[in-house]
Amino acid sequence: MTWLRDDEMLDLDNLPEPSDLLNEIVDDIEIALASLIKMKDSLLR
Repeated sequence: MTWLRDDEMLDLDNLPEPSDLLNEIVDDIEIALASLIKMKDSLLR
């Protein structure tokens, strides 16, 4: 995925697999969603 490539990376031949990147993104989104749910719940109390 060339659009994910960071031109400042030194070793462009060893980029993470797209599936690894997607898993990391999904994990980050799930953590963010859990935080938003906690904030919503605390505001509705």
